[in-house]
Amino acid sequence: MKPNFKMEVQVEIKDKNGKVIKRSQKKLCRSYLRQLIDFLQAINSTTAGSIKDTSGNAKTFAFLASGWADRLMSAIAPSTNTLYGILVGTGASPVNVSDFAMQTLIAHGDTSTKLNYGAVSVGAVAIVGSTAKFTIARTLTNNSGADINVTEIGLVEACSGYAQSIFYAMIEHTLLSFTVVNGTSGTVTYTISVTV
Repeated sequence: MKPNFKMEVQVEIKDKNGKVIKRSQKKLCRSYLRQLIDFLQAINSTTAGSIKDTSGNAKTFAFLASGWADRLMSAIAPSTNTLYGILVGTGASPVNVSDFAMQTLIAHGDTSTKLNYGAVSVGAVAIVGSTAKFTIARTLTNNSGADINVTEIGLVEACSGYAQSIFYAMIEHTLLSFTVVNGTSGTVTYTISVTV
């Protein structure tokens, strides 16, 4: 039986002119993390939840008397920001449900070992037959002078909870290998869908 809720990820590598030179097959993500379940529990409860941020600290996330404005989440990170959104790294250890951060984050920049992080975009919901879906995407450009091998990707949400300043929590973490050749860019796209 096929899952009726799923998240898939795909990578496209483009040359400096924007031409696609390599496209991976879509990979079914099977590495949802504890923080995702904590969020789902908290938004369906009147009890404040404790959610681990990307530094490993417990943060409060709750819907209380002041309303929905106290419970916001977003993956739309601006360019250069590596605190949230789609992130990439060089870690290779097996993913664990209790993971809360990238193993070895690739930093933003245009020098050795760094990738230039573009802004994250979130697409509108599309209905195709009996499936509803949307995408989350980010382009990473390699101006470092050498090829960069990516081995892990993650999806991190910027969050605010009741009486809580903004914090960042990773909800998905997948081992995925691809190379961003010097002078090219790689676009990582998550597709999230439900089918009835």
